[in-house]
Order: sequence, then structure tokens, then C-alpha cells
Amino acid sequence: MAQLRRTVGAGVLRGAGPDGYALDGDVRTDVGEFQLREAAAQALRHGDTCAARALLGEVLERLRSDREPLALVPGPFAAAERARLTEWRLELQERALGLDLALGRVDQSVPQLAALVARHPLREPLHHLLMTALHRAGRTAEANAAYRNCHRLLSDELGMEPTTEVQDLYERILRGAHVPAPDPRAQWPGDPPLRPTPRATGPLRRPRGGPRRAAGRAARNRAHGAGLLHRRAGRHRQDRARPGRRARTRPAFPDGRLFVDLHGGKRGRPAIGRVLEALLLALGAAPDDIPYGTRACRARYQAMLEGRRVLVVIDRAHGWAQAAPLLLDAPGCAAIVTSRRTHAAPERVPWVALREFSQREGLDFLARLLGRARVVQDANGAHRLFRYCGGLPLALRIAGELVRRQHQRFPWPLTRLADRLAAPAHRLTGLRVGDLSISAGFEQTFRRLNTERQRAFCLLSVLDHDEVSRFSSAALLDRTQLLAEDLLDALASASLLHREDRDRYRFNALALLYAQQELAKHGFGAADTPSKHLARRESDAAVLRLADRYLVAGAATLRHLDPGGTLPRHLASHGARLDRAAARHVYPPARWLRDEAPRLLRVLRRAAQPGRVSAGLLQRLADLALAAPALADDEAYARHFTECVEALSLPASGTRTQALRQRALAVLAHAHNRAVRFPAAERAAAQAMHQYANAVGPSDPVVRALAPHERAAAVYSLGRLAEAEKLLELAERAYESDDNLSGLARVWADRSRVLLSRGRPDQAREVAEHALDVAEQAARAPSDAPAPSVGAPPTRRGLAVAHAAHTLGCALTAGGRPSDALSALQRALDLFAGAGRYVAEASTRARIPEARLATGDTGAAVELANQPVSTFDRHGRYWRRADALVILGRAMRRQGRPRGALTCWTQAFDVYQTLGAREADTVADLLADLPADGATDRASRRRGSARCERY
Repeated sequence: MAQLRRTVGAGVLRGAGPDGYALDGDVRTDVGEFQLREAAAQALRHGDTCAARALLGEVLERLRSDREPLALVPGPFAAAERARLTEWRLELQERALGLDLALGRVDQSVPQLAALVARHPLREPLHHLLMTALHRAGRTAEANAAYRNCHRLLSDELGMEPTTEVQDLYERILRGAHVPAPDPRAQWPGDPPLRPTPRATGPLRRPRGGPRRAAGRAARNRAHGAGLLHRRAGRHRQDRARPGRRARTRPAFPDGRLFVDLHGGKRGRPAIGRVLEALLLALGAAPDDIPYGTRACRARYQAMLEGRRVLVVIDRAHGWAQAAPLLLDAPGCAAIVTSRRTHAAPERVPWVALREFSQREGLDFLARLLGRARVVQDANGAHRLFRYCGGLPLALRIAGELVRRQHQRFPWPLTRLADRLAAPAHRLTGLRVGDLSISAGFEQTFRRLNTERQRAFCLLSVLDHDEVSRFSSAALLDRTQLLAEDLLDALASASLLHREDRDRYRFNALALLYAQQELAKHGFGAADTPSKHLARRESDAAVLRLADRYLVAGAATLRHLDPGGTLPRHLASHGARLDRAAARHVYPPARWLRDEAPRLLRVLRRAAQPGRVSAGLLQRLADLALAAPALADDEAYARHFTECVEALSLPASGTRTQALRQRALAVLAHAHNRAVRFPAAERAAAQAMHQYANAVGPSDPVVRALAPHERAAAVYSLGRLAEAEKLLELAERAYESDDNLSGLARVWADRSRVLLSRGRPDQAREVAEHALDVAEQAARAPSDAPAPSVGAPPTRRGLAVAHAAHTLGCALTAGGRPSDALSALQRALDLFAGAGRYVAEASTRARIPEARLATGDTGAAVELANQPVSTFDRHGRYWRRADALVILGRAMRRQGRPRGALTCWTQAFDVYQTLGAREADTVADLLADLPADGATDRASRRRGSARCERY
């Protein structure tokens, strides 16, 4: 050092501390010269790419890439400088090669890039440049191989996937899309920003990106320069994690982005004054230059942003008033405010509600976290993970992090984590990694609620269903419907529920699990009672209230749809507390039952837990099944309804359970009849009749009439007409003793069908006319149904009238009076449509072509017969579809199309034969009567036709 000081001068090289020296004065060094040339190249690249590349070439030539900088200088300082200069030289090489690609020098770049990739295999920008050069040189296969090599190296060495830019380039190459060369005007990696980007300290954090669409709306809203994002609980700021947002907001706000966390869900929220001070420091203000007071800090904050284009993201705002002082009045600036609560904002501020990811968005999010190839290879596990995470970005991010950490030790497929999360009891605890927890997001919002809203949130999860309605929530919460709706709106405002429409609210799948967990933990009752017993008591009481409410509404539905029947009078015999106001909210009855069916079935499923259900609740459930027989006609709920009723028929024998078991067996026979399981329906009805005959105690008029009636329907469909007549006589006597006019009308209508099947159309017509008279008398009978709500439609004729009119139309058609038959069938069609009985409506439509055919209108008969065939095919009603096919075949034969008739009747015969129905013989006779040319090779056609595999 002494010789060096004598050479350069003692004033130039001076001591700096005990172990170092510094250069003073105007001293030129090779590194300084290289940096000046690099700066000149950086300036030239905006206008003259060739000149910039030439300057960089000179710098690289002087740096001598074959020699290590400061190779002979010992000491830690020299080692640190060697590492810095080596990295700097490598960055310059990347920039020079990027400029070569921009200038079209592809052939010269490929060898240099291949050598650099071999020397630095973990440097992803070099892989990106090599893939681009190979693809632009027409060597696409080698570009794909380069990506696979990069993926293998990163996966084996670091256990991670390539960056998003490399993966996107690979996808473009696979699609054969154009791959542009690097833009020479773009900012180089490692360069300082062209303008200073503010960074915040204290309560501020650097943003990871903002929501793209909301940022665009906020940027366009120059009046207020703000946009409000409403996040659901559990998102936990993960809306910022969507890829590409930061890059897309950068051109609109080149002066920087600020991120402010107001901790809206925690105590000790930062004061606005301290937040403004931190913002001023981030914008470059000196600590001594910060004014005193919130108002002065806000004025200085606005002044410093004047003329700049900055985006401010204000996260977790407690309210609009808290975020308002941080909003910007400067033109060109914008702000995004996020919150877990809905707040009243100025009219011109756009408001965006962030929902969970859709399935496509969620899988794309997982692909960006773990790599698209990995998600595609284990698609089943990815779909299950998305379902178990409820579409929440935070849950998906935790799942991705868990898979990534485990994969660093050994290969861990997505299916493995999906299996661990399959059990709902382990899902919330399993979605936790590091300081990220899905339960924490829900807990922050839940703790801010008052006790009443916490209780409401937990009790709404009792049914274990993701949807709640205004009607059901009133009973679950033991509140009036108006107060229940206020609680639902408050929970929706807190992002714990989402409002689907006017009457329905929805849980997120993970929020539902959290609510059930909190209910089991707290119970919301006396403090001296153990929590688990208290939670069970609260849950059972809520279900009992809901069963009572549904029971009242179901009885009101029966009174309006089937006046003259006595079944509603027998449903409340157990003395349950009834809320008659509930009956005023069932209009229209068919729509109410269809809307509430998912929750009603959840109540009925309690019967599958006999150890936890009291006898009183079982009795209510049996009555509830009697009050909702229309669910057996709905394809969406028929199977679940049958399973629930089967569970009701299994309780142990006892004085009280025997009565409910009889009712459950009678309803089960009805469900089996609707599902075209006639042998099972006959067995269930026979068991109900046997238990009724051997029962001890007062007789049940409901079982006494309903069991033989349903058994008669089953044996009639099986072709035992004489036995069906005897059973109908038993049912008739039971209905007469109970003064049930509606039931009597149905029995007479069924007797008319039996007579029609026996070939006695005149007697069938007389019996059907009598059935219609009795049904109309029942419809005129006074009803004790409560007054309808305001705006409800007037009560129409009952379903008994519709069934009688349908039977009369069939009898008139068979008796040679098709014009009168069309009038009766049209009346039945209108009544079924008004009551929402779509299967019965389609069956009536299938009978109208038969009457049209009798009038000689063959073309209209064929056209009308095709409609019910399509309807039954869509709803899976193969038996009724076979009835419609028989009528369609007759119309086609009359039209002179024997081959079409052969096809229809062959399909109908297959269905009837599979079901063991008596109509199979009738269709066989029709096939035998076909002309010889139309019946050619009939046996082979019949064997090769499509059979009804569902049966």
C-alpha cells in the first residue's frame, strides 16, 4: 500500500478506518469507466439499439469474461467485490444478448446462450432467452427440450417450479404462437426505476399487486380517484396474489404504488396521523420536515403527490371514514380500498364485491402456484382440493404451500393432501402453514360480532347445508321473519354469508365448518352447563322449531292444493307449538315447497340418527313426510326423500314409535309408487296394514286409508285388477268414516281406471263423473286455512278435481266422445300446471294426442305426442315415457308410418317388460297386429332395442 500511495499520491489514497483505504479526488478506475459506458448504453437503448449494443460490447470486451475480477487480491472485501462484479458482468451479458435478439441476431446468440446456461444452470433469465432464441431460429423442439431441462434442474435442486414468465413462454411455444423478441425500450432487470417508487414503513407494506379490474375502474374514476373492494371472510388479502396484476397496473401508475394496512379486523388499529407520517417518509420527506397534526400531514401528503401518478392500496379498512383521509385529490392518482365489511361510499366511487374463485379460476391459481403440468397430471386431486378449499384463495394458497413443502422432501401428489382434507373435522386444522391459517380469517370477523349475531351465525349451520332461507332462519333463530332477515343481512355485511337472491343466503363451505366448530365450542347458553351438551341442546331445539314451522307450512299447502282433505287435521295431533303466521308465507305453494326442499330434507335426515333424535321429533318428521308427498315426484329430491322415509320406518318398536312407523311405511309406499318400484311399494303398504291391524291403542285414520290406497295403486300397476278393486273398497270405507271428500274422489277416480283397464268404458265414465262431482264438492267445502299474504293468488280448484278430470278424459276418449274428452283433459292440464305437478301435467299432455287421434286429426296427434315423450325422457320417467310412446305409436300407425310405430312400441315393450307391468301384454298385442312388411324381423329388433338400464 505504501508503494501504491507513492505512485498515485498520498492525497488520493487515504486511510479509511483501521482496515481500509479510500480514493479521493478525480480518479478514474476501470470499473467506473465501465459503469459510465453502461449508463450511456442504457440511455441509447431508447433511441438507437445498435449503438447501445456496441457500447455494451465494448464494456464486455474490457471486462474479459475469461478472467475473474480481483482474482489475485486477498481479503473479505475483495471476495465481496468479486461476487458483485461477477454478477454485474453476467447481467450485462444477459442485456447484450437480449439486444441481439431484438436486432435479429438469433444465430449468433444461440451458442453464447447455450454456454452461459451450461455455466449457470439455475439462472432462469438465461433459460428464457435461450428458449426465445431457439424458437425464433425455427428450432422449436430444442426450445421445448430447454424448458424441460430448466424444469428438471429447478425441481431436483431447489424443489420449485420455473417462474411464471418461463411457463408462459413455454405455453406460447406449445401453441405455436408468436414469441416476440425482448423490447429494447423496456426497463432492464436490476436497473433503478426511472422515477422514485415510494415505499412505506411502519403500518405500511410493499404491495404485491392490486386487483386488475378494480384498479382499472379506480384509475378511470378521476373525480374521487378511489374504488372500494369488498372481500369475503377467509380471502385474507389473497386477492392481491392473483398473477399479473402488479405488472398490469405498472404502466398506469409509473410513479409507484403504496400499500397501507389499517388492520380493520384487529384491535389497536393504527391512528391516521401515524399512517400519514409513514406515507410522507415513504414519499421521501425528511423526518424533521414532517408537520405536526393530522390535517397538516394530509395537506403535505396531497402536495407531494401533485403531478405524480401513484396507486394507493388501503387494505382492511374498518370503515369508509377511516380510509377517507388517505384518499387522493391529485389528478392521475387512484386508490383502492379493501374491507371485509360493506360500507356506504360516495355515489361515484365504484364498489366491487369479490367472490370465491370459480373452478376454472381456482385451478388456474393452483397451476400458477405449483406448475400447470403438475395440476394437469393430477387433475382429480386438483379438483378435490378446490372443492375442499371452498374456492377461497387463502385456502388454495395454503394448500399449494403444503404440497410444495412436502414435495421438497419426497414426491407428494395433490391427491395425498386431498385425502388428508377429505374429513370435514380435519379440514380447518389441516389448512394451516406457518403464520397462514384459514381459521384466523374467520375468527377475526367472528370476534367482532355481538353475541346475538354470533349465535345466529352458529345456529344457521345446524342443518349442515350451505344455503339458508328467510323462512327457515326465522325458526332456527327463534325470531320473527323480519328480525331474522336483519340478522342475515348483518352476517352478509360481515362477509360470513353471501346473499344469493331475495330469499336465500349461502355459506362458504369452510365458513360452514367454522360455524359448526364455534357452536360446539360455545353453545350460547348458561355458563355452568358443559359446552358440548349445551350445543347439542341448542341444535336439537332449533331443528324442532324448524320441523314445527315446516309442518304448519306443509299443512297449509295441503289445505290450499287439496281442499276437502282431512290429512292436515291429523298432522298436529302431537300438540307441537304451531306458528300459524308461517302458513302465510307459502305462496305459491308449489314454488315454496320446491325452494325449501333442500332444507326440509335436511330436517328429515335427522331420522337417520335415532340415538340423537327424540320420539317427539320423530313424530314430527313422520308428519312432515306426510305433508310433503310432492317431493316424491321431483327427480332432484325423490331419492333423498325415499331414503329419509326409509330411515323413519326403522325405529325400535314401542307404543309411540309404532304409530310413526305406520305413517312412515304408508308414505314409503307412496314414494315407491312414484318411483315405479311397485313390488317395494306393495311390501311397504302391506307392512303398514299389518302393523295397523295389530296395533295397540287408538287407531290412526291416516294409515287406515292411505295404506290400502297405495297398495291398490301398486297391485293395479302389476296387473292384479281384482285385488286392486278390493283394496280400493277398504280405502273408500276408511275415507268415508273420516269424512275425507278429497280422498273419496281419488278412490273413485282410481276405480274408474280399473274399470277402463277391464274394457268397460261406459261404467268407467260414470264412476269418473261421480268422482268429479265429489271432488268439486270437496273444493267448495269451507277451509280453516289461514288468510293468504298480500298479493297472493286466489285459491284454485284442488288436485282431486284435476285427477278426476284426467280420469274422465281417458274414459270419454275410450267411450267414443273425444271432443268432451279434450275439454276434461284441458281442465286437468290447467289445474296440474297451476299446482306445479309437472309429472301429472306431462301425463295429461300424453292423453290429449289420444283424443286428437280419435277426432281424426292425425298430424296434430303426432306433434302433441312428441312433447311428453321428450319431457319424460329429460326427467327420467321411463314408465310414463313408455305410456306416451304407445300413444305416439298409434298416431304414427294411423298416419301410415308402421316403422315409426314399431320403434315406439318396441321401446315401450322393453320398459314394461323390465318393470313387470301389465301393459307389456297390451303392447305385445299391438306389435303382433302390425302388417307383415312392418313387422319384419320383429324379434331381432326387439332384442336389439335400447333397454331401460336404470331398472
